[in-house]
Amino acid sequence: NNAEIPVPQKTIDNAVKYIKSCAHPKGGFGYTGPAQGPHTTAAGILSLQLLGHYNDPTVIKALEFMSKVPVTWGKSGGVTYFYYF
Repeated sequence: NNAEIPVPQKTIDNAVKYIKSCAHPKGGFGYTGPAQGPHTTAAGILSLQLLGHYNDPTVIKALEFMSKVPVTWGKSGGVTYFYYF
């Protein structure tokens, strides 16, 4: 039950399946498929954690990837979503 709105388990399972389909084998997440964008990786990690997959191997691998991505404040290259997560 999310925000007092019932969500069918199948819907949650489908969301997890889709998010994981965007995971890169070496860590990271893409927007519509496997990639390693820092901003989409942050969103992928947060999404899986909000769905209860806190210690999922996909999350751990993505966190390891993110730990190697330097944060350069003010130099987002136009992609500011990185800072939102």
